[in-house]
Amino acid sequence: MRRKFIYCLVLLCGVLYAAKATHASGEASPAGGGAAAGHGLDPSVLIGVALVLLIAKLGGELFERLGQPAVLCELLGGMLVGNLVIFGFTAVEPLKTNLVLNALAELGVILLLWFLIRRKVLFGIVPN
Repeated sequence: MRRKFIYCLVLLCGVLYAAKATHASGEASPAGGGAAAGHGLDPSVLIGVALVLLIAKLGGELFERLGQPAVLCELLGGMLVGNLVIFGFTAVEPLKTNLVLNALAELGVILLLWFLIRRKVLFGIVPN
């Protein structure tokens, strides 16, 4: 099941990369890009989300095999991708200022904290 999920994520990255290339060639046309010009969807957001999911799932699988919780690698992977500019890789820098990804990141933090609180209440660590 996990292997199929990872294959689907890799395939999704490829499709989204092709969509971005098509979108970029449509922007360069003098006619205004046709029907795709008005929707305002930037394919780089979808590629960014797909890459983050791919890195998180692959790293989570690796950490689970090493006996560590998957969420630990997911958090470390996020910190690594966020700081790739230190190593000279600047392709992900535009994603840092993207409003859609910022909203998704804040929603992810809220859900992570909510799940942690629910888990502690369920196991009796924190009283109701």
